[in-house]
Amino acid sequence: MRMAAATGMVLLITAAATRLGPRWSGLLSPFPVFACVMAIFTQRHGGAGRAHHLLRGVVAGSFAFAAFFVTVGLLLTRLPVVPVYALATGAALAVNGLSLLTLLRAPSAG
Repeated sequence: MRMAAATGMVLLITAAATRLGPRWSGLLSPFPVFACVMAIFTQRHGGAGRAHHLLRGVVAGSFAFAAFFVTVGLLLTRLPVVPVYALATGAALAVNGLSLLTLLRAPSAG
């Protein structure tokens, strides 16, 4: 069911991409869509506490996602493709590591 729901949402966004334009299509990209689908199913099967933990992890992971694309956006016109994606991957891994450390050190709210 999760796969079908996520796939359906991605197909819907893809079908509407020409009307939505690049900015809205990007904002509605599959990453947040999958997070929403996972949160709904997690809440339904594991309760609100588990959904909270899932979404907390998604938010922490979003910083790495953003770091990757900011790095690509800033460097793609200045460097060859392979170094850009290597640097973006490194930036994402570094930010994800910092996010994970912060998440593990923070007191749990649930």
